[in-house]
Amino acid sequence: MPRKGYRKPDAESRRDVLRVYLTPAERAHIEACVERLEGTTLADYARRRILSYPVPKPQSADHAALIRALQKLGTNLNQLARSVNSGHTIEPTGFQATIDTLHALLKKATIGR
Repeated sequence: MPRKGYRKPDAESRRDVLRVYLTPAERAHIEACVERLEGTTLADYARRRILSYPVPKPQSADHAALIRALQKLGTNLNQLARSVNSGHTIEPTGFQATIDTLHALLKKATIGR
């Protein structure tokens, strides 16, 4: 993450705007392509296509489900840690169950490559 007050040099900052007119079908097609690419914005996708930069490949449904499961698990683990740091006591089984699930998901993620 850039330090506070950091600005990109003028040569790297995106200030110029390109307006493109599309038919509703063209817009729907582009939005469908972007939707399959999690974490990609419409502008980023269009920029990559126009400038012939590589576009990330769509993730499989299994991969996307695995990512969501890991995110939920991370949230759960964070809540447990926050609770402990606030002085609450938690049964070790709560942590262990979360950690065991995390190990299983990570194993699935690395084997599935």
